[in-house]
Amino acid sequence: MKPNWGPGLLVILFMIAVPGMLFVFYSSGLTIPGMKSTEPHTSTTPGISAYSPHVPPDVAVNSCVGKSPGDTCRFIDKDNPVRGSCEDKTGVLSCAPAKALPETATPSVPTPGPDTRPGHDPPGVTNGTFSLTSDAGADEGTMPAEYTCDGSGSTPELSWSGAPAGTVGFALMMTTLPGDGTARWNWVLYRIPKNMTRLEKNSTGVGVLGSGSHGTTMEYDPPCSQGPGPKTYTLTLYALSESPTLPARPELVTGPVLANAISSITLDRASLDLSYTRP
Repeated sequence: MKPNWGPGLLVILFMIAVPGMLFVFYSSGLTIPGMKSTEPHTSTTPGISAYSPHVPPDVAVNSCVGKSPGDTCRFIDKDNPVRGSCEDKTGVLSCAPAKALPETATPSVPTPGPDTRPGHDPPGVTNGTFSLTSDAGADEGTMPAEYTCDGSGSTPELSWSGAPAGTVGFALMMTTLPGDGTARWNWVLYRIPKNMTRLEKNSTGVGVLGSGSHGTTMEYDPPCSQGPGPKTYTLTLYALSESPTLPARPELVTGPVLANAISSITLDRASLDLSYTRP
């Protein structure tokens, strides 16, 4: 009596053939309906990658602190303003750039109105009774030479009132937009105590000085523009709801770094514009 190999042989051939066919489909890039691809997804939106193999830079992460996926975010990248949306990459919420902001805008302190100069309204800030004045001049007035490099380079006297409830401290920045449209920081001062309502002329020992745009020296950098015509310098005082998270070394706290750190904790701001034309 001969053995019946028919059914058993078919089973063996089937078991050998099916894995081989699957290997051919996989290695050639073909897909079987209903089978998920293992390739990483790449966004079709220009400037935004939906797959990142590494943790985003700290500045991109910091700009999304306290926000949710999809929220608008802004940060400084090599002195260039960038905006985008918060995305969850490798478990870390970070800012995915969408497109560069116009050079005349400041990413961390934008305003909903037409005024885009540095130091004007951050998102959600309402300028109520909070006000800033100075003996150096009235708002939109002329800055005396003594506060510039053409004079003694003194820091101006500043007084303020009407800080909102919940203020735990203040930060101060003096900015300008020279001819190339890139923001410059002449004065970076933070950790100003909440009980302060005035800075004396040539004030020292109040708050912590950060680094301006013209070097790593932590001091007031008096206006000294090389271009012709008047330049506007904006002094802005920020009322903060909490102490900002900043580098321990003051020389690392530049204008963009401080602006990013306080963008989500600013309760209100008060500003003063003074113009100066070099002789």
